[in-house]
Amino acid sequence: MPHQPRQARPATVADTYGLRPDQIVHIGDDWECDIAGATTAGLNAAWISRDRTVPDRPSAFLSQTLIARDLEATRHIRHVTTVRNR
Repeated sequence: MPHQPRQARPATVADTYGLRPDQIVHIGDDWECDIAGATTAGLNAAWISRDRTVPDRPSAFLSQTLIARDLEATRHIRHVTTVRNR
């Protein structure tokens, strides 16, 4: 079973920096460990797909997960999250 991030970690980061969980973006390449864990904790998520098929399209749509081909594509995250959080 993949390791799921504990919800306490995002809360700790949010508290430390005075942010709400929805103001944090977790970037990762493992759908279960990175994306499912982050969105369950209320964070925004960006999945580095490396041209892989999205494993859970409904979940990606509902959580508004940003899907990027590679890490270079994630440089637009600040703009995407700024628009979402208005």
